Amino acid sequence: MDVNAPARACVDRDDFLVVHTASITEPYHRNSYRELGGFDYKKAGVPQFFVHHVSDPCVLTTYRGAKSIAVRTGKAAQLEIQ
Repeated sequence: MDVNAPARACVDRDDFLVVHTASITEPYHRNSYRELGGFDYKKAGVPQFFVHHVSDPCVLTTYRGAKSIAVRTGKAAQLEIQ
Protein backbone atom coordinates (compact mmCIF):
# COMPACT_ATOMS: atom_id res chain seq x y z
CA MET A 1 0.00 0.00 0.00
CA ASP A 2 1.39 3.38 -1.01
CA VAL A 3 0.49 5.80 1.79
CA ASN A 4 1.83 8.77 -0.20
CA ALA A 5 -0.44 8.20 -3.22
CA PRO A 6 -3.19 10.60 -2.03
CA ALA A 7 -0.65 13.38 -1.47
CA ARG A 8 0.95 12.86 -4.87
CA ALA A 9 -2.45 12.89 -6.54
CA CYS A 10 -3.10 16.34 -5.09
CA VAL A 11 0.21 17.91 -6.10
CA ASP A 12 -0.85 18.42 -9.71
CA ARG A 13 -4.07 20.18 -8.74
CA ASP A 14 -4.25 23.96 -9.03
CA ASP A 15 -6.66 24.30 -6.11
CA PHE A 16 -4.60 22.44 -3.52
CA LEU A 17 -2.68 23.90 -0.59
CA VAL A 18 -1.50 22.82 2.83
CA VAL A 19 -2.72 24.68 5.92
CA HIS A 20 -0.59 24.59 9.07
CA THR A 21 -2.13 25.49 12.43
CA ALA A 22 -0.22 25.46 15.72
CA SER A 23 2.80 23.98 13.95
CA ILE A 24 5.90 23.01 15.89
CA THR A 25 8.11 25.99 15.08
CA GLU A 26 10.86 25.46 17.67
CA PRO A 27 12.18 21.95 16.99
CA TYR A 28 15.37 22.45 18.98
CA HIS A 29 13.67 23.57 22.18
CA ARG A 30 13.91 21.15 25.10
CA ASN A 31 11.31 18.34 24.81
CA SER A 32 10.46 19.33 21.23
CA TYR A 33 10.56 17.37 17.99
CA ARG A 34 14.10 17.61 16.61
CA GLU A 35 13.04 15.58 13.56
CA LEU A 36 11.35 18.71 12.23
CA GLY A 37 14.56 20.75 12.40
CA GLY A 38 15.58 20.15 8.82
CA PHE A 39 12.12 19.92 7.30
CA ASP A 40 12.01 21.78 3.98
CA TYR A 41 8.48 23.05 3.32
CA LYS A 42 9.47 24.10 -0.21
CA LYS A 43 9.96 20.47 -1.21
CA ALA A 44 6.26 19.78 -0.67
CA GLY A 45 5.60 21.28 -4.09
CA VAL A 46 2.32 22.90 -3.06
CA PRO A 47 1.54 26.29 -1.48
CA GLN A 48 1.91 26.38 2.32
CA PHE A 49 -0.45 28.50 4.41
CA PHE A 50 0.44 29.18 8.05
CA VAL A 51 -2.27 30.22 10.51
CA HIS A 52 -0.83 31.22 13.85
CA HIS A 53 -1.85 33.34 16.84
CA VAL A 54 0.44 36.30 17.47
CA SER A 55 0.30 35.73 21.23
CA ASP A 56 0.64 31.94 21.25
CA PRO A 57 2.04 31.20 24.74
CA CYS A 58 3.46 27.76 23.87
CA VAL A 59 7.26 27.66 23.67
CA LEU A 60 7.12 25.00 20.92
CA THR A 61 4.67 26.81 18.61
CA THR A 62 5.81 30.43 18.60
CA TYR A 63 4.46 33.04 16.22
CA ARG A 64 8.00 34.26 15.57
CA GLY A 65 8.95 30.74 14.47
CA ALA A 66 5.89 30.37 12.23
CA LYS A 67 6.60 33.70 10.58
CA SER A 68 10.23 32.69 10.00
CA ILE A 69 9.18 29.40 8.38
CA ALA A 70 6.65 31.17 6.17
CA VAL A 71 9.26 33.68 4.99
CA ARG A 72 11.80 30.91 4.24
CA THR A 73 9.12 28.95 2.37
CA GLY A 74 8.67 31.91 0.00
CA LYS A 75 5.79 34.05 -1.16
CA ALA A 76 4.71 34.51 2.45
CA ALA A 77 1.66 36.65 3.01
CA GLN A 78 0.88 38.00 6.43
CA LEU A 79 -2.47 38.90 7.90
CA GLU A 80 -2.64 39.99 11.51
CA ILE A 81 -5.97 40.24 13.26
CA GLN A 82 -5.99 42.28 16.43
